[in-house]
Amino acid sequence: MSFETELENAQTLFGYDLAKSADLVAALRPRFEDLDAKEQALELVERNVHWKAEHHEGKPPRANYWKGTDPESEAKLVARHLTGLFQVATHINDIVDHPQWGPTALMGDFFADLNPRSDGLAMPVYYFGASGEPRWWIFEKPSDAPAFEQKLWDLQTVEGKDREKLLKSVVDGYPRARRWFGKNLERYGVKLDLPKKGFPDEGAPRLFAAYDALLPIARVLVSRGNAKGKARPTLAPTDVDAALAVAKKDAEYPPSALLQLVALALSDDPRRAEKEARAIVDKKLGVPLTQRWARMFLESKGPFST
Repeated sequence: MSFETELENAQTLFGYDLAKSADLVAALRPRFEDLDAKEQALELVERNVHWKAEHHEGKPPRANYWKGTDPESEAKLVARHLTGLFQVATHINDIVDHPQWGPTALMGDFFADLNPRSDGLAMPVYYFGASGEPRWWIFEKPSDAPAFEQKLWDLQTVEGKDREKLLKSVVDGYPRARRWFGKNLERYGVKLDLPKKGFPDEGAPRLFAAYDALLPIARVLVSRGNAKGKARPTLAPTDVDAALAVAKKDAEYPPSALLQLVALALSDDPRRAEKEARAIVDKKLGVPLTQRWARMFLESKGPFST
């Protein structure tokens, strides 16, 4: 199946316009085309959409989808999706000081922020991984993430002046990544320079306020997705109040409309969500993801079935 077809499928399931950014497409295409046909069918969906928690109809992309992962990791995936964070690259050599094994290479992922921003950046990239989750963007645009990863690989295969030139391009070209992933560059003689206060990021407070408020919601959705007809949990009143407070600050921000809807829908009195859901559908508020969840609520489907 072609990249364009799979991108369209992923866009439908993710509920944000992925094709509008030529840079995002450029970041996703090479990795997709390097995979075999079976893995291609999974690449853009499985890293960004949790089938059971988000209650898609039909069979998931593969039978053991998310089998064996822990609920908290699943909840974080759901929260990132509902916040509009789309995975664009994997960081496979995140060196951290493990308490038992010492310096250890673990994995993390880079996610592009697909929401509108007030700082003029188009889809800056954030990191979620073993060394933490810095609350400032790592790269200005999606294509920088796979480019940085490729250069880290290439540093292991070149010597002499070629390595010096490549190392300079990494250090000078990616200052934020250089500081966060300093341990990866120590072996090449680069002084470790981990961030203390971080970097400025005008869009981060709004983005991560939504993510933090959506994480308890995601835990409930994962639990409901795994319930199989059993009594399903509701969102704690304190989490409902926190979600509504975040949503109220910026009602036009795409995650905010979804945040308010789902928080009310998962509360002890889900009838309060009906007004929000009808407004989203009638006025086409938010993004397609927002509208899909509103229709699910109004039709009593998925996590809102009775």
